[in-house]
Amino acid sequence: MKNIRSILSLVLTVCLLLAGSSALAADAEPMVLSVWCWSPNEDLLTTGAEMYKEADLGNVQLDITVMALADVRTKIATITSSGDLTQLPDVILMQDTSIPMMVRAYGDAFADLSNSGVDTATFDQAKIAWDTYEGKLYGIPFDSSVGVACYRTDYLEQAGYSLQDLTDVTWDDFQSVGAAVLEKTGHPLISTPNDATLISMMLMSAGGSLFNEDGSANLKANEKLNAVIDLYSSLVNAGTVKVVTNWDEYMSSLNAGTSAGTMNGMWIMNSCKDAADQSGLWGVTNLPAVAQIEGASNYASSGGSSWMITSKCENLEGTVAFLTSIMGGSLSDEYYAKILSASNYIAAYLPTAGSAEVYGAEDAFFGNQKVFETLGSFVSHMLACYTSAAYDETQDALMVAVSNILGGADMQSELDAAQDTVDFISGM
Repeated sequence: MKNIRSILSLVLTVCLLLAGSSALAADAEPMVLSVWCWSPNEDLLTTGAEMYKEADLGNVQLDITVMALADVRTKIATITSSGDLTQLPDVILMQDTSIPMMVRAYGDAFADLSNSGVDTATFDQAKIAWDTYEGKLYGIPFDSSVGVACYRTDYLEQAGYSLQDLTDVTWDDFQSVGAAVLEKTGHPLISTPNDATLISMMLMSAGGSLFNEDGSANLKANEKLNAVIDLYSSLVNAGTVKVVTNWDEYMSSLNAGTSAGTMNGMWIMNSCKDAADQSGLWGVTNLPAVAQIEGASNYASSGGSSWMITSKCENLEGTVAFLTSIMGGSLSDEYYAKILSASNYIAAYLPTAGSAEVYGAEDAFFGNQKVFETLGSFVSHMLACYTSAAYDETQDALMVAVSNILGGADMQSELDAAQDTVDFISGM
């Protein structure tokens, strides 16, 4: 009996100690983090800090300054040129495609997260590639902006097709359906802005890239890119893909019904929803595969954003623990479920992205399709690809070349000129 009492006493003592340590974690002196981000992400991160404290994992106090991405980049440039990095915040939200450029230009401003405990294997690999520069990790993935095809199902039905006829297909299949839709409705199957978005997604889905491993542009001797441009040109010339000249025309093509769909990052679904009278007439699916390239898939990423930690941050370990807990750890499912209605974000953390419990709700606008469950299932298929600090400049140069090629110019000559332009700008 005495032994039993001793054991019970020990168990009670341990429980009290554990309870006490949890209370101390929540009530301890807060870790104050200054943050720069654009709306509505200030509210989303605040939600994460509240959950972190409620779970007795720690007390994080956020001092958030909201500003546009362009202003974030300008302020970083100004501060780093002054040499006083103490003016930086602790944490910065950054567009994925900008991360290599920012690190190359202002490397001393950002913390290397390679050995900070971030389990990169559990995240969207396309995002990890963007968050990495010269073999070092500089970002914690936030949202996964998977590429999505959105179609007007009523237009498909008029041509004798359904959404299933455009799921897990090739671009050749797309062209066949598109020709029928164009004939029956007078509308292209998709409209696309006059930028490199669609070509980049086509190339990425085939395991290709605009860059070499060292970040230099790979335009003039890139067989996969040549195949994609040939395919893109044939689709545009056939009228099944319509290139629009500006943003207003792009939005109008979707909301006024002059196009049967579009392909872009998943954020485009909100733009489709601007036409409330079209509720129930849309569906989403994956991208066509480039049959001309062996091993091509039906999936691509259009980026998203990640959280960078600056070299000014005094508590790197605590900051990483906080961010990874809500975006890639014990609180991830609950966190992304809680912010979904305000953000439409799909987690880059694979276990959460694939969760039917988090993303299983139906969406009436998209014909009661479980759109986020569908999109979440795409994340594990994302392929890593080479990227560069000259990402924007390379895309701009490419589209000048593509525009000229569509006008009848020689492809190789145009790609040679684009390569020379990027090499000159980037110095690589």
